[in-house]
Amino acid sequence: MNTDYKRKILEKTIAVCGNGGWLQLTRDKAAEVAGVSTATINYHFDSSAGLLAALMQHAVETENLDVIAQGMVARKLPANVGVKLKRRALAWMGAL
Repeated sequence: MNTDYKRKILEKTIAVCGNGGWLQLTRDKAAEVAGVSTATINYHFDSSAGLLAALMQHAVETENLDVIAQGMVARKLPANVGVKLKRRALAWMGAL
């Protein structure tokens, strides 16, 4: 699997994940935004759940507080999210 290609898909797709978009994202929308086919999305991420998990991991790695906050609300954060990053996401949401 070409990880550079996968990363490019994630970088293009995460742009539409703000303001609740992560929870609403579909494979079709991700394919449209990334300029690839849904078959390509399926190949790299296996499923919608796999795509969302990869996007959340990318959000954690890039400290995208908006998407991390959505993951907190949905209780779908990866295990590697530290307390400081969670607090920053909560503050970003206005919860602190």
